Amino acid sequence: LPDMYWKNADTSSGPGIKLPFEMHKIVEIYPRNIIMIAGTTNAGKTALLLNLIKLNMHQFEIHYFTSELSEQELRKRISKFGDDIEWQFHPHERNGNFDSVIAPEAINIIDYLEPPSGEFYAISDQITAIHSKLTTGIAIIAIQKKRKAELGRGAEFSAERARLYLSMDNGRLKIVKAKNWRTDTNPNNKEYTFKLVDGCKFMNVDTKNDG
Repeated sequence: LPDMYWKNADTSSGPGIKLPFEMHKIVEIYPRNIIMIAGTTNAGKTALLLNLIKLNMHQFEIHYFTSELSEQELRKRISKFGDDIEWQFHPHERNGNFDSVIAPEAINIIDYLEPPSGEFYAISDQITAIHSKLTTGIAIIAIQKKRKAELGRGAEFSAERARLYLSMDNGRLKIVKAKNWRTDTNPNNKEYTFKLVDGCKFMNVDTKNDG
């Protein structure tokens, strides 16, 4: 049972992870944090995750677990970004038991997590198991959601562990839950509108805040 040495903890900033749409300027991400991305089919979840890899792959070790993309599909997706980028990350085909393969000190991206059939409440246990394996790393977990719903499958059970929870629909992304603010401005309910081009480029990004 390790002690928490909270008196010496550095609260000035997180590990410096960059987020798409420059969200890292308004929220902070700390070690062992869980980021949830709930999105409808074809909303751009994978594109968002690949952009996140692109932003951080030269500063952090990144493991990307995909349950959908084949090697050929992944190569085609990445080729859309252009040939001038040197990609450095570890892609893996995986569709379950993610807690057994988590890299404790790395950025772990799960695309995507599916709760047991008909047992959406069990997604909380899956996320908790992933969280328990982290030491200084983080986990970014994509899940599916219904159209016009704010939370993904498992509803509030999917949000319990999240320090940042994002909801995606076609052309729209919303910060549903942000626990750690970088500034005095509340980032909760902030919305981004965008156009997704070539399945990888977010263009015409605009923002508004209903908080």
